[in-house]
Amino acid sequence: MVHSSIPFTASIPSSNHNNSSLSLLQTTSLEVCNFVYGDTNLSSDSLTRYYEPNAVNIEPNFINTDALCPCSYENPLITATTRSVITDIFQLSQHLRQIDVKTPAQTLAMFLTLFCLHTPRFLRKKTQRDPMFTAIQVWTELDDVSESESFDGHRKCIVEHTLNVLLLPSLHADLGRPYASSDSLISATSQFHTSSIPTLRIPGTGASIPSPLHLRLRVITRLMFNEQGKITRHRDFWDVKDLLGLVPGVSLAQWIGTRLAGTGLSYLLRCWQTASSRQQEEDDSHTQSSASDYAAPVDTDAEPV
Repeated sequence: MVHSSIPFTASIPSSNHNNSSLSLLQTTSLEVCNFVYGDTNLSSDSLTRYYEPNAVNIEPNFINTDALCPCSYENPLITATTRSVITDIFQLSQHLRQIDVKTPAQTLAMFLTLFCLHTPRFLRKKTQRDPMFTAIQVWTELDDVSESESFDGHRKCIVEHTLNVLLLPSLHADLGRPYASSDSLISATSQFHTSSIPTLRIPGTGASIPSPLHLRLRVITRLMFNEQGKITRHRDFWDVKDLLGLVPGVSLAQWIGTRLAGTGLSYLLRCWQTASSRQQEEDDSHTQSSASDYAAPVDTDAEPV
């Protein structure tokens, strides 16, 4: 099976000091995203190099007010405020990138090891074999990266990428490895990169169809940097619409429902404007008729006293 992804470039050339500073933060952002969603292994010193150390020290009678902004990681499901917890989350995400179905012998050996029991020699030999098949394959594809700077010297990088989840990847056609140039990564408004869509071949024919087992989730990662270039806040955003779109059939229902809702709102607005204009015309005519009824007639034939 060939892993399909867009590689995140580890080093980016620059022409001057300003471009070097921008490229460094963008490279850091891409590497961090690849730690969480991509295929880069997390080393022991990665978070030490990228993230600000734990800054809040709270004791019974003392609060350290010199640093009220510890490093933190957030997504719609998880919040972590220490580097140790962030490391555990990243390591867990690495284990979920590829989920293999073990053979019965490998499963038995795993349970024996889990309960600290002796594993027979013949089981140890079988555990060295490849798993039966891969159940889930996860990778990420870069869409865009941008950077901005605040007046106090802090910087923010936003990375837009797509999380891909492929069920039973061995059933799909060979996708190859799309390539992204380093020049496109340092641009604040880089071109979107596209890759081959996993397809299922129809047996007996040369035709193929888009795989219903391929799930895509758009993720927006926002990274806040301090003056030293350390990450103080890492937050991932998931759109509710994209989450619901992972359920089969919901995307089509959303496509139809949102357009019907937009058309319905437009129709209601026009009806309300028509009713308001008619009511205004009736009020104006009623006001004019009342003024003419109460107007006093002038008698020109009356003799003066």
